[in-house]
Amino acid sequence: MAQQLRDAISSRLKALKFTLAHVAAGIGRDESTLRAWLRGANRVAFEDVLALDSYFADLRHDGLLEELRPHPPRSHWRAEEEPLASIDRLDADGTQTDCIKLQRLGDDHNTPHSPLSKLAALGLLEKSILYFRLDAGIYAVHLGSHCPPPFSQFSVGQDVRRHTDPGLGNTLHRQLLAQTASNERRPRLLRLISPHGSCLLFSLPLSESFVVSLPLSSGAA
Repeated sequence: MAQQLRDAISSRLKALKFTLAHVAAGIGRDESTLRAWLRGANRVAFEDVLALDSYFADLRHDGLLEELRPHPPRSHWRAEEEPLASIDRLDADGTQTDCIKLQRLGDDHNTPHSPLSKLAALGLLEKSILYFRLDAGIYAVHLGSHCPPPFSQFSVGQDVRRHTDPGLGNTLHRQLLAQTASNERRPRLLRLISPHGSCLLFSLPLSESFVVSLPLSSGAA
């Protein structure tokens, strides 16, 4: 339990660039108490685990509770945002160039009413997924034929939460919903992580209704 808790907290601290002091303050515990938990010196109460899970979920790093299970379910995914500077390392199959093209699209305030025509003009139509937000739902309205798995398993016209892997669908739904709800058309580079691997997704909101993502193969890192 201590090892699993240590791994779950450490990965989040690294992604958030936080210290244990931040977490301790966030859940109302002494830092020494957290260190004792991570050493296995003190037993962690279930209420404290729930507090940790809620604390990180509020920071978009949910799933801590699931990771403490002896055998995490296959459908569990979490998302970690990576700095956009990481794009400079994505050079396989023109990936870096594609991300830069899509990033520039966010600076183009003359985006046509049909986002698909703009993606086609950039040569990204078959590599990207276009989503439409309707109320609390995120629907895939275009799925490029060159999208790698597991993204290729989305169904056009369906809410992303109906993906064959509900854990991935729900995680992606939360991330895209937050992007479309933001007033900023800011691109994000997300690493989606499951107990069995990870993959990258570069996404950009075009408006309050549309967001486009460029799925990257799991080998891109």
